[in-house]
Amino acid sequence: MTPGYTPSQDDTSELASMITQYQETYFAWKRATELAPDEQELHYHNLGCIHDMLWPMLAPPLREVARKWRGSGSFYDMRNTPDSYDGMNDALDALAMNLYLHVIEALPRLKINNDKNLVAYIKQIAWNRMFDEEYLVYRNRGYWIGRMQEMADVGELIDPKSSNAADHLIESLDRQLSRRAVLDFWQATLSDNDYTIMHNRYICDPPVPFQKIALQLGPGWTSEAVRQRCHRVIERSRKHLQTLGFEPD
Repeated sequence: MTPGYTPSQDDTSELASMITQYQETYFAWKRATELAPDEQELHYHNLGCIHDMLWPMLAPPLREVARKWRGSGSFYDMRNTPDSYDGMNDALDALAMNLYLHVIEALPRLKINNDKNLVAYIKQIAWNRMFDEEYLVYRNRGYWIGRMQEMADVGELIDPKSSNAADHLIESLDRQLSRRAVLDFWQATLSDNDYTIMHNRYICDPPVPFQKIALQLGPGWTSEAVRQRCHRVIERSRKHLQTLGFEPD
């Protein structure tokens, strides 16, 4: 699949059905672990069969997420272990598989809503889990200073402009953390209409025009009304970030 892969309605329905099947089999396996150990192996085998069908369906969107994390510590480590990964694409596939494992952990609790974009939701889960891992494991400033020192030790030239690379990375991660805080704030506080507006303007790529959002929301909505509602949510989000100690742009 190519970047920008967009599933058809049939693909999405098939994915929803497969996830539901995974959930039912997963909980049957959990119950068998406690109540019917003799059935446990059968359910475990069935889970494996579902994985074989689920991974090809989720691989394209998860590779999209992986490409956006090519500057991460995880990807850096993969690219610098050539014995395990032959090249860029091999490392991206491995990172996408790591994201898949994160998604699988969340699937038993995932609630399927036919009114929302299931693939976008799964990509958001993968992004959030990747961010948590990156921030907790690789956030340490000394880690990146050490990485740059390793490159210098083996004779690789470092661009003079990268002398503050660690600082830039920390700033980048802080921006991602503030983005995560905003998304959590939206999901917890916004009405369905407001969330639709913000999702279309700030999560969709490219952003959806105000006029199209108004048409999506239905009668009574105009592009100007959508624009004003968007502005109000932005102001509320800025104040929320300030209460958390961030300095919003």
